[in-house]
Amino acid sequence: MSRTYLVECYSPDPTAPADAVVRLTTATRELRDLRVEFLDGMVLPGDDVAFYRFSATDPAAVLEVCVAARVSVSRVSEYVLVAGPVSAPAR
Repeated sequence: MSRTYLVECYSPDPTAPADAVVRLTTATRELRDLRVEFLDGMVLPGDDVAFYRFSATDPAAVLEVCVAARVSVSRVSEYVLVAGPVSAPAR
């Protein structure tokens, strides 16, 4: 069963997250036996933080992909995506 993980990284360089996305995409392809899927990334430029989302069966596999991609990881956390707002019925 696959789970979803959020990787948090300190990122003071505003170009680093874009470079990391390329390396993470490559690493997940090269290490496909780990069964890790890189989903996407986001940046909080005012906080010097980048987040990367993954789907995998094991957080250790996510960390292994990050190490192979030379992405410095602050932490790996499992997360659960919840539904967005539900529209109220028309009156």
